[in-house]
Amino acid sequence: MSTALKDNFYRALVKGAREEFDVFLSKGIHVDAVLEVKPFVEENGEVRVLTWLEHVQRETKDLDPRQKRKFYGIWSMTFVKEYTTPLYITASKGYIECMRHLLDRRADVNYSPNGWSPLHAAVDGGHVDAVQLLINHGADVDLETEDTGKTALHMCCGKDYLKIAKLLLRRGTNINAKTYDVEETPLHVAAQNGLFDLVDLLLEKGADPNATNNEGDTPLALACTCTEGDSYYHSTVEKLIQWGADVNLKDKEKKLPLHNAARKGDHRLVELLVLKGSEINARDYFLKTPLFDAVAASEIAGMGAEGVVKGKPEKCVQILLNNGAWRIFPEIFHRVLVMCASYPPTVEVLINAYPQVKVPSLWMESIPKEALAKFRDFYEAFEILGRSPGSLQHLARSCLRDFLGRRCHSVISQLMIAPRLKRYLLLEPGEAGLH
Repeated sequence: MSTALKDNFYRALVKGAREEFDVFLSKGIHVDAVLEVKPFVEENGEVRVLTWLEHVQRETKDLDPRQKRKFYGIWSMTFVKEYTTPLYITASKGYIECMRHLLDRRADVNYSPNGWSPLHAAVDGGHVDAVQLLINHGADVDLETEDTGKTALHMCCGKDYLKIAKLLLRRGTNINAKTYDVEETPLHVAAQNGLFDLVDLLLEKGADPNATNNEGDTPLALACTCTEGDSYYHSTVEKLIQWGADVNLKDKEKKLPLHNAARKGDHRLVELLVLKGSEINARDYFLKTPLFDAVAASEIAGMGAEGVVKGKPEKCVQILLNNGAWRIFPEIFHRVLVMCASYPPTVEVLINAYPQVKVPSLWMESIPKEALAKFRDFYEAFEILGRSPGSLQHLARSCLRDFLGRRCHSVISQLMIAPRLKRYLLLEPGEAGLH
């Protein structure tokens, strides 16, 4: 059979032109023909298959000659032919009538020469009707992709993911199936994408909330690592804990979910995990507590890295200190200044946690010149602090906090006192002042 005939058949499938590809089937092309995947372009309402040379020329048209040479070199070394089937193409596009026509002609519903089945393609594309049609024709819902070992349920993170997941679960898919590469379950995938409604569904149907991947990460740990700081991830964490996720399970680096949330500066997640009993002073493999991760998030925030920090790192520090976190030893505080001097709110909270403090010359020398110039007023007050005795108000605060210990937040938040005084006692950034 000629290559041109197969290319034209491929073009008709991509367009979803059932009448056209029906002609090709009548000419003897098999319903499960293995077709080479080729780039195509739409011109004047028509789909035209490109040669690989045309495709590369289009991809490099805006590059300078040097970049073009590099691109051609990489392309020539990495180009690998990719194959597909008629049912896979139509499933990936959600062409229901075309799929039905192929299945009526006994197309193999599980045939996957490229390592992905038509069901994987339909789920990945978010085509609910296509998924239902394939299941009705006997698609294997537990078939794994050849490259990573994902089942269709692992791929439920795009369009209409919840509807599709319900169809797969109704068919009896393995809810705790693990991938080959990172040994993740569908719950891991749902959690790291913040799909709290899917997380709830999977847990209700029996997913293991404490399953671990090859790095020792639980779904809870991944949700805290991938948080975007919005309500989706907070609801995801709440659902996981509600269904029995252990907030104190450590990964291979001995990190807790609390370490991960603090590292992202997500103060609302930190508060939730602390409330649910996470170990405040747990040490990871490098002997760092969650407070150190909150300080690291402050460093990133001070660098102005937009989108990396997902909350208020200084609030993370405050929450941890108000619930019994160990203070940073004054002997190494100069390292904190090197890291996050460009983020004074965290420095303020940390300093106010000490009953009394002297500011040695090493501390002032550790502050980067840029931060010193940018926040001159703050660091002038900071330097004066080291030469002055603590105020009576601060000493009273320190005595009360030392007496309460890890109960600071729970007790002080319930005291019938002026809100501003309460914020002062709880080291509220911007409210507590430099003592």
